[in-house]
Amino acid sequence: MLEIYAWLEDSMAFETVKFSDISAQHLQELVDNGVSESRMLEYKSTMYERNDEGRKEALKDLTAFANSDGGHLIIGISEKNGASTSIEGMETGLIDREIQRLESLLRDAVEPRLIGHQIKSIPISSDRAAIVIYVPRSWTKPHRTNSKHFYVRNSNGVHEVSLNELRALFLSSQSEMDCIRHFVEDRIGALATGRGIMPLSATNLIALHIVPVLSFLGNDRIDVSRLHEKRLSFPPINLNGHSFHPNLDGFCNYSRDGGKVVAYTQIFRNWSIEAVLSGIERDYDGEKRFIPPWVIRRILEALAQYETALRENGVAYPLAVFVSLIGVRRATLRLHSYSYSTHSGPPIDQDILILPESMLNQTPESEERGAFRLKGTLDALWNAAGELECPWFDENGVLKPSR
Repeated sequence: MLEIYAWLEDSMAFETVKFSDISAQHLQELVDNGVSESRMLEYKSTMYERNDEGRKEALKDLTAFANSDGGHLIIGISEKNGASTSIEGMETGLIDREIQRLESLLRDAVEPRLIGHQIKSIPISSDRAAIVIYVPRSWTKPHRTNSKHFYVRNSNGVHEVSLNELRALFLSSQSEMDCIRHFVEDRIGALATGRGIMPLSATNLIALHIVPVLSFLGNDRIDVSRLHEKRLSFPPINLNGHSFHPNLDGFCNYSRDGGKVVAYTQIFRNWSIEAVLSGIERDYDGEKRFIPPWVIRRILEALAQYETALRENGVAYPLAVFVSLIGVRRATLRLHSYSYSTHSGPPIDQDILILPESMLNQTPESEERGAFRLKGTLDALWNAAGELECPWFDENGVLKPSR
């Protein structure tokens, strides 16, 4: 029994290593401890054959990880009866070509396309190296190979799915996104009833929720003590000076004005972010309440900063992004310029506007086009203001300067 527990601990220890930190030492420890293959770990002693059968085998192994709980495939470690025995590696000169081939297969031969996988080589001697591939649990499963087959993994290895298993995969993917939406809806409900992370100075708010899908559904958890050093990467929206407060759910950066909290950014233990800015309405002629365009600009700026901070902390894509306005019934949206005299649409007839989410699947092509990934969310906001679409982007998807 003790041997079983030791094997589980060794296997789980490898799964918790940040991908960029995996080294030859970690691979050697797998061999030294005789760690066996599992639902989330597989060894292959040599590269896949460069023929049709080899291609099919690679796609089977990699899509099975995505359709199950994710995991690592290590090419260059030999095994016997599933237990690692030695690191053989492959000739260094062949490694780059093999990685390119695997990347091409995952890009062109999987439907829907895999998101968030990582591949790298690890030198084990002067002329040999191993390849490590990480495939995360997918939120868009089931994935099939271009030969129209679906595969999953269990403790006994890989197998083609049955009809019932395929049906369950489709349902689980939808169920997982529903869990994320329910989480955000619960958080918005808490904000709307004054039960946010911290009491705020006003009841008219804008909230940005960023949910890293794989961390939310998996076991990623924040080390609060470590992130204390990086707290400046998650400032409150539109504010610089702020205070830091660890709490049961993670940690919170917040800013006060006149002794009252006007904004906060909460990082939950599963890396989800709740950033809230209060007092977003302005008065005009002593009567009309309106929401100025700089509020939305600040949301886009905050998103770019938080996305970079998550990426630097090893949090994987995709990111589900939600923007909501709370306590805004009868206010108007002024979204074309900073001028108070700009035409505004009809008053908002709902107290809470939950805009359609946007899914960020990877790093933006360029910093200038980062905000364009929220075009659908912004269009919905402009629709609420009586406009056809958000006009803030040029023909190349670049955010126009403020007018």
